[in-house]
Amino acid sequence: MRSASRMDTSMASGKGFGSRIDVVGESSLPASYKSHWTYQPGKRITFRAGFTCQVFSLITLMIGYVTSYWIQSWARVHSGFKHIGLWEACFSGLVLQYDPSLKSYHGCWWMLSTEFNDVKAWIMPWWFLMTQILLTLCIVAEIINVILLGILWLTLKDSKTNQGSDVSFVVKHVVAGIAVVTAIVESCVMLLFGLGFYLDRGWLPMYYLNFLSWSYGLAIVSSFLSIFAAIAQVMYALVERQEKLHPPVNYSLPSTADTSLYGK
Repeated sequence: MRSASRMDTSMASGKGFGSRIDVVGESSLPASYKSHWTYQPGKRITFRAGFTCQVFSLITLMIGYVTSYWIQSWARVHSGFKHIGLWEACFSGLVLQYDPSLKSYHGCWWMLSTEFNDVKAWIMPWWFLMTQILLTLCIVAEIINVILLGILWLTLKDSKTNQGSDVSFVVKHVVAGIAVVTAIVESCVMLLFGLGFYLDRGWLPMYYLNFLSWSYGLAIVSSFLSIFAAIAQVMYALVERQEKLHPPVNYSLPSTADTSLYGK
């Protein structure tokens, strides 16, 4: 009588047997069925967020990498040094005491120019050289990652079931690993360059007239975007791994005649 009364209440409210069974039986669903929401919308949003952050991280890093405004001199004061980037330095009559020839440098010069052979150890200290090398590797890694993510994007876009092959599964973990390593290296390089600029007082003449400029700022923005991209891609890879190990099953609800759904 108790079960019949509860069934009548459900039918009177217009919900029917199916809705009542879904609500009461929710606690008995398998864990893989409960996480079924990750199988389409949530997982794809995470992937797209990671892809977008990775693309913008590459763009901002490339702009900062090729421009020559990592360190700049204040415009309202006269200084032989104007501004410098990773691959170009601009001077206005700078004479270096470390230069045996006491040459006066004017205009913008490529950092690897033969004009700097006598002062190369000064113009490119070890931490500056490490920044050049590591950021070059980061750009190469991010380009590879964006290409792989673009291929996966097209794969997800064309897939209706969102179930990839084993190769796709491996690629998703590879891009997540690349993103994590790139984010760590890029962040450490930004810290290294900033500390080198502030602590290496014998590098640029009249260091108190210079400041970190917008090219360095873009590289900082890139490092943050790279971190966000790595987090999103790792989350996506973990969901993929969970679904690979414990795929959602076709859960069959018990028969409506089973009164155990309503309790005793």
